[in-house]
Amino acid sequence: MKRIDKFFRPWLKKLPAIFRRDFSAVCGLYEEGEVCSFVLLTEDGERVSGTFKREDARSGLALLLQEKGLKPGTVAGAVMLPEVTLLDSYEQRLGNLGEKERRRAVIWSLRTRETVMERPVWPAASPVSREDAHVGTYRIAAVPQGEGEKGAALIRSLCLEPLAVYVMERRKLPEYRIGVPDLQEKMEEKELEPAEKAASFLWAALGDGLSKGTDKPAAGEGEEMNFLPLEQRPELYRWSRVIGLILTIWLALLAVFFLKGQQEIALAAAELKKEESLLHRQAVTRKEFQRLMKGERSVTALEAEAVRLSAERQPVSPTLEALGIFTPSGLWLTELEGSQEGVAEIKGRTKSRELVDRFIETCRQEMEPSAMRLKNISGGKAAPPGGDYEREFIIILGEERRQ
Repeated sequence: MKRIDKFFRPWLKKLPAIFRRDFSAVCGLYEEGEVCSFVLLTEDGERVSGTFKREDARSGLALLLQEKGLKPGTVAGAVMLPEVTLLDSYEQRLGNLGEKERRRAVIWSLRTRETVMERPVWPAASPVSREDAHVGTYRIAAVPQGEGEKGAALIRSLCLEPLAVYVMERRKLPEYRIGVPDLQEKMEEKELEPAEKAASFLWAALGDGLSKGTDKPAAGEGEEMNFLPLEQRPELYRWSRVIGLILTIWLALLAVFFLKGQQEIALAAAELKKEESLLHRQAVTRKEFQRLMKGERSVTALEAEAVRLSAERQPVSPTLEALGIFTPSGLWLTELEGSQEGVAEIKGRTKSRELVDRFIETCRQEMEPSAMRLKNISGGKAAPPGGDYEREFIIILGEERRQ
């Protein structure tokens, strides 16, 4: 787990830099009378300083940026105001508050100061030190709104992006250092020019994006108080990239959901096809089952009928075999049918009434039971023998049961 965290942590730190706005350089400004001083710090570590007359500052700086291959829109500007501009500066514990709550608390705190009261001001607050950040001890300061707007207007007049308005505030030495000349001299030697100080503060505020290859000092704790209101500062992030990333992630999620939905639809279609095939086979099996059941019922009915017809009778097979033997030539037996009266009817055709009488007489003599008689013959029973037309007859075999 530690290895994974160690691998991803540097990338997570670099991720915000992808969306941050890129500045090619920063420019610190300080106006004193009719003279405007500037210090230009590029991302390559180059330092260019100089002064212009107030009326020539815009054209002179534009020419310098053109020589360096820099566009004014890619150069962040900061102005340093004189120390006398500062209305008040003090320390106060505000507690661990969010940004909006802290700004409200700073305004309310300044309204209680005699130096500010109801005056329109630009406030600023900065943690006294990193060690005290968790307890919420801040250094609070304010400048007149008019002076701050003049400083911001100076940056805009030079076609730079206004990112910060600082105040050249000198820290008082601790009491035990007062009267020690060498310490005071060393501190004065390290003091930067106002324009360079503004550029250094802004450079540190923008992070490491511009600090490679340079040994410029970073801003000290509590000193880089930016009085420029947030609503007047340009956006430091490329929201088009942020929106593009959000859209990309959104489209990727839609694609994943779409592909997952298509996969589920394909699986459902395959399952439906499988169920339809199974239902088709079940329907065929059901039809075959119904056909077999119908045949079974028919067979059962025939068996019941055969049992009923064979009850109290002689076997049919010997009778049929004997009928086949005693049937004379010229007489055709066409049908054998049982009736509800308990007898069997033998139907046939012949051209001679004599053959029928002979057949009945032979059967009476040779077969049992002897109950066989002519029921009907076409042309009537009393028709004279002979004749050459074909007649249909019905012979009764067996005795009728009495109800």
